[in-house]
Amino acid sequence: MENSLPLHVCHVPKFSIIFNRSHTLVHSIAIAFLIYYRVSFFFQENTKNIPTLPWLLVFASELLLSFAWLLGQAFRWRPISRTVFPERLPSDDNFPGIDVFICTADPDKEPTVGVMNTVISAMALDYPPEKLHIYLSDDGGSDITLHGMKEAWKFARSWLPFCRRFDIKTSCPEVYFSGYEDYDHGNFINSSEFKAERQKIEEKYDKFKERVEEYMKKQSEAGAATKNRRDHPSNIQIIQEYYSNEEFEDDKVKMPLLVYVAREKRPSHHHHFKAGALNVLLRVSALMSNSPYILVLDCDMFCNDPTSARQAMCCHLDPQISPSLAFVQFPQTFRNISKDDIYDSEIRYVFKIQWQGLDGLRGPVLSGTNFYIKREALLGNSTQDGNMDLMALKRSFGPSNEFIKTLRRDFKPSFFNDGKSSTTLLEEAKFLASCSYQDQTTWGTEANPKKEPPLEVMNTVLSAMALDYPTGKLSVYVSDDGGSALTLHAMREAWIFAKSWLPFCRKFGVKTRCPKVYFSRYEDECLGHKQGYEEELEKIKVIQDEISNTSTETNQPKMPCLVYVSREKSPTYPHHFKAGALNVLLRVSSIISNSPYILVLDCDMRCNDPTSALQAMCFHLDPKLSSNLAFVQFPQKFHNLSKKDIYDGQLRSTFSGPMLSGTGFYLNRKALFGDIVQEGFKFMVYDLFIYFRHVTIETFGGSSVNRRSD
Repeated sequence: MENSLPLHVCHVPKFSIIFNRSHTLVHSIAIAFLIYYRVSFFFQENTKNIPTLPWLLVFASELLLSFAWLLGQAFRWRPISRTVFPERLPSDDNFPGIDVFICTADPDKEPTVGVMNTVISAMALDYPPEKLHIYLSDDGGSDITLHGMKEAWKFARSWLPFCRRFDIKTSCPEVYFSGYEDYDHGNFINSSEFKAERQKIEEKYDKFKERVEEYMKKQSEAGAATKNRRDHPSNIQIIQEYYSNEEFEDDKVKMPLLVYVAREKRPSHHHHFKAGALNVLLRVSALMSNSPYILVLDCDMFCNDPTSARQAMCCHLDPQISPSLAFVQFPQTFRNISKDDIYDSEIRYVFKIQWQGLDGLRGPVLSGTNFYIKREALLGNSTQDGNMDLMALKRSFGPSNEFIKTLRRDFKPSFFNDGKSSTTLLEEAKFLASCSYQDQTTWGTEANPKKEPPLEVMNTVLSAMALDYPTGKLSVYVSDDGGSALTLHAMREAWIFAKSWLPFCRKFGVKTRCPKVYFSRYEDECLGHKQGYEEELEKIKVIQDEISNTSTETNQPKMPCLVYVSREKSPTYPHHFKAGALNVLLRVSSIISNSPYILVLDCDMRCNDPTSALQAMCFHLDPKLSSNLAFVQFPQKFHNLSKKDIYDGQLRSTFSGPMLSGTGFYLNRKALFGDIVQEGFKFMVYDLFIYFRHVTIETFGGSSVNRRSD
């Protein structure tokens, strides 16, 4: 009979609905009368002397404000409240596991003691400890945070039994011992045993803070605090394994799993801040505990209600709503705020009014913290199909076979055997925390919509290589600040494709030299030799993986020099973004080709006119202009825009003067270096080696590939 009782009940307060809808109706009638009054003004005869424009502006403003007000009434239409019954939950042995994700980044900006208070409050949740797993993501990879977790685990062995024994509601020790609020300890408030135990725990907490702060001070004095937080390998530590069983042999306290995770971070890879950290925790936790539910907390937001986990399970385990439920969002509460709070600093209007209304509209928004979410809602349920293609799973979730195993419904973690972690699986977890794991996966590409696809960059490179200019005097340099192997591979493929694309453009006079744009509208161009053109087109559309080895050197088309440059980047030195990259290209190109004129292009901006180089030379080589001419700026053009373009999406009014726009310009190298006498300068081979040792350069020329690297 007890199992048939609902775990939660949804209440629809009729009085609130009647009041809110009546208020909306009355207000709407008032607005309707106002609109009627404004509209009738235009049909009155005695209003000719009244200026019409101010009246129209006021009327338009009132309409906009009324519309905004009307949208805001949606959450008042059907507010609901929910009541949960944790006492009706199944026994603790049948509870599902919960993984707690906490993210921090910098012990200087986010004090370690405060972060550890959040960790301790999560460990003290009123939930079976063997079903609770705490993961802390430290994006800074700081030894201070790791040491703080060790100290927090030791203190929690005293704090957790104290909270369980005396039914402590405030599980954050910093808040509890601050004494700002009155706490209900039931029948223990006047107990001498409770007072003595509380004093003992408070002394332990003070010593815990002293040890953490002392370690921070030592690290700062030793210079370890300046450890690079943007360039470090992955590091995963099981905190319990730092302490032998003998150290706590008389202590039978059941403790949740506590894991420190520092994902790998490199300057050449996007880390995506908190979202990236949560992705790593999602993968690592799947290998270790793979709990079906996840609690996400900010590092400065402790669990103010230890029963929140059981309350959330009342919703997640309710068969009536569980199939369509993704997450349970808890409101935020704040302490040390004025009791009057006339400015609503606690944001009660949002948490207590708007969210109840949004719940009536199929759920509140996800606030980014304080929510219990289903793992299945993040990974999807299609992965549970045992017949799904393994390669398809790897394209979606990465190359780790161990991680893909966790997607199966019948998966049981085997990370721990006899209380000890598996060394092999620990290394696999570090691999899951690497910065390049999700590259070349839908997981990675869908999370990086702003990253320039190499295909787009290569279209720009191909359009530059196809300029109407003597190939022997044309050199194309690509600066890859990310140092990506994918970009380098794409350049090699572009070089191979260019051996067919360039002759095709020259043979048939193709004016659109960007392959992507050309093949999207080639039918609009009228060219001669239609039959030969169509035959060549079929060859070009299929990009060859390699050129036949039987072709002779005389059959090879004349190609410009193509150079890949990846400059050295270290977090200890400023890299100055695009300006720094152009400075490196300026120096590298001066040794390889040293052309007197330079064309600068953004990676997403193709050469829309192959004759632009010849046009620019008409100015640079004109004796009347050349002596005082620094650059020739070409306007930008855009494709796939509306033909009407009433909003000037092509910025035609902008590109009407000689201002340097940062791309699409031909620059005189002398304008950057000045008139320095260059005679007598000789470079030694050793000097060139010293110059190139920190820059990765790959030169594509003729039929061979020459490489210079560190």
